[in-house]
Amino acid sequence: MLKSRRERQTLPAVSWLLCAMLSIDVQAHEFWIEPVRFEIATGDVLQAHVRVGQEMKGDSLHYIPQRFEAFNLTVADKTRPVQSRTGDDPAVSEIVRDSGLHVLSYVSTDSELTYSEPEKFDNFLKYEGIEWVKAAHKKRNLPAQGFKEAYQRFVKSLVKVGDGQGRDRALGLEFELVVETNPYTDPASGIVTRLLWRGKPFPQARVNVFRRHDRKVSRTPVVTDAEGRIRIPHNGAPGIYLLNAVHMIKPLPNDDGIVWKSLWASTTFEVSD
Repeated sequence: MLKSRRERQTLPAVSWLLCAMLSIDVQAHEFWIEPVRFEIATGDVLQAHVRVGQEMKGDSLHYIPQRFEAFNLTVADKTRPVQSRTGDDPAVSEIVRDSGLHVLSYVSTDSELTYSEPEKFDNFLKYEGIEWVKAAHKKRNLPAQGFKEAYQRFVKSLVKVGDGQGRDRALGLEFELVVETNPYTDPASGIVTRLLWRGKPFPQARVNVFRRHDRKVSRTPVVTDAEGRIRIPHNGAPGIYLLNAVHMIKPLPNDDGIVWKSLWASTTFEVSD
């Protein structure tokens, strides 16, 4: 996987404070890439926000290299780092000259939080469909509160440039959603998406499917089948889609008292009328 190697840019102190505030990655919130336009012509500027929030409403985060392990753009079989500078908002803003399906991908660095109230942990598990963690938590004799969780985001977005031809693909992310049908060139097909964990299909997992259309947002929980796939009907359901899934694992022992690590996978695309 390619990583961004851009040098850090110097910003005024006020700007750095603003960046720090907007880069706070709140747990139990979705984290996604949202292009300004999902369909553009070759030679146009591809602009995209990195957002954190709920129900497809959230803050736009600046481009800050310390916050991610990789931030890439993939076209066909070529992957390269996003060409942005520290402090940029939108985090992506560059001219694209190749026609085809463009895949933005973002892998965050690890962050952590402490659960001071048991109810917050329980509500989070229920919302994401990972209630099995509660029993596992008790079985490990972990405290009901005051414990730490690490979390990491694995984010993608599909953008049509020119004819939009091509397919999403597995990019080797630890937890990843792969849209197997092209939402821009296969209008008669349902949208098939596969969830992968460490490169293998992840069955019986909750994927929350958000759709925003005419300023209204809906959420539909869907469970992956035995091959890790979900199917979304295409006809009659236009809008911007955000798919989000969460998995919890037991982290390696460390001195920070972290007892769980959550992995978050998301992807976005648009279905036209």
